[in-house]
Amino acid sequence: MKLIQITQRLTMLIIALSFSVVNLYAQVPVVGADLDINNIRARINNELSLFWDPTSQTPLYEIPKGGSKHTMYTGGLWISGYDPSSNLHCAAQTYRQGGEAAYYPGPLDTINGTSADPFQWNNIYKINRSTILNHIANWNTLGYVIPADIATWPANAPTGSNFNPVLAPFFDVNANQIYEPAIGEFPVIEGDQAIYFICNDNYQANTLGVPNLGIEIHVMAYAYDAPNDSALNNSIFFKYQIANFSGINYSNVQMGLWSDVDLGNASDDYIGTDVPRNLVYTYNGDADDDGGSGYGLNPPAQGIQFLSHELSNSLYYNNVNSTPNGNPNLGSDFRNYTTGLWQDSLPVTYGGDGRGNGTGATSIPCSYMFPGTTDSLFSQDWTMATASLFPDDVRNVASIYLNSLAAGSYITVDLVYTTAFGSSGPNSSVTLLQTYADDIANRYSNGNLVASIQSLQNQISFSKVFPSLTTNFIQVSIDRIENYTIEIYNIEGKLIMVKTDSSGTSTLDVSTLDQGMYIAKIVAKSGTNVHRFVKQ
Repeated sequence: MKLIQITQRLTMLIIALSFSVVNLYAQVPVVGADLDINNIRARINNELSLFWDPTSQTPLYEIPKGGSKHTMYTGGLWISGYDPSSNLHCAAQTYRQGGEAAYYPGPLDTINGTSADPFQWNNIYKINRSTILNHIANWNTLGYVIPADIATWPANAPTGSNFNPVLAPFFDVNANQIYEPAIGEFPVIEGDQAIYFICNDNYQANTLGVPNLGIEIHVMAYAYDAPNDSALNNSIFFKYQIANFSGINYSNVQMGLWSDVDLGNASDDYIGTDVPRNLVYTYNGDADDDGGSGYGLNPPAQGIQFLSHELSNSLYYNNVNSTPNGNPNLGSDFRNYTTGLWQDSLPVTYGGDGRGNGTGATSIPCSYMFPGTTDSLFSQDWTMATASLFPDDVRNVASIYLNSLAAGSYITVDLVYTTAFGSSGPNSSVTLLQTYADDIANRYSNGNLVASIQSLQNQISFSKVFPSLTTNFIQVSIDRIENYTIEIYNIEGKLIMVKTDSSGTSTLDVSTLDQGMYIAKIVAKSGTNVHRFVKQ
């Protein structure tokens, strides 16, 4: 049996090496941007290798911003599933050894699943909420010039292509699915600053020895400018929308967040899991994070928390090669790590090193490594410290079960990276991180995470215009007490009617207007809203 397994793995490795030759001739330059609205400066790259510069191989998850200390070296996304014939499909990458990439810029053809030319789509889009609010307030002001961040928002696919006609989210004034910032339309983002890009795994064969998935991923990384809110000020959020254009119905789909969390000094870290909080975290293995890259005394804890899904598995592996608990290479390795198996398909077991060795080791399979006492199936306290494991430069994988991903369908996943600085040693940082995690999860669940994680239009909406289809009159209602101005524009952006009011409801006679689409702009001291209506 062992000889058969070795032969299979060698065959898959030969296939992977043959694919890598192709990749060497198709390297796409990485384009990235920094998410830097709060206490963190984090590099986001448009091929889903996160938090580093892959060219210089230097970390770029700086916290506090400007302090030249980093909690993350890099991270990535692993996704796998089975087709109806039980063949594994996978997309995953770690450090781009040999230049390989799992994901490439651009969308997929919705009919046949082929990739856009990544060289033509090799962009990333960064925008601030303040820029959008200024556009909403001034798009029709004389002399206003639409900023490039607004004008170049990748809302629509090129005419005549088979990509989805609407790519990046925007507020569609006239409901024609065409992005027209010149008539007041604007990007819809999360947070106070967002970075957006589209990528896919189907530009060319991967290096994993298994087929691609044929998925398109829309990524919005965002953060809040919240200097008086420590939880938000030390967090960045991700929204992943994963669409399947392969024509294949996938089952048992698993998504893993891979992280090389180098907490300052990379060589003295511990990994932990908080099961009910859907949280994996890294903390210092001793009181002093020493060395030139270290945080010194009271080093922080770095957490990764799923908000939309429950954590299904977590494990760590060592930075070594050719061992069952070392660096993954093949699709089966990545798949195993996201499902609680080692590379030799043995299950993670509770206690010790997770392979039945060391202090407190058992032979009982489990789903989560180093959960302390948070795994309800076990009473034994299991941490790297109780297992007598030395702090080290380890990697972790936090996974969620997505079940099925049918052809033409998509899945949305929300998650957050949070850093906490305790005041009395590494364990105090973990305790504070758990407090932040509860705070963020509660606000996410209750829909009030900084005016809720909703579209920008919902965040700023304070007025209504009705009916949307009229012959004589429209009414404008406002949910606050203040003076406001109603401006009516035709579809060409010409101002044709103005009314100032302070009552809760205002009526406008539009009977003399020509038939067609009109825009009602409600301008108040506290903000501006844009609505549309049709005159019959």
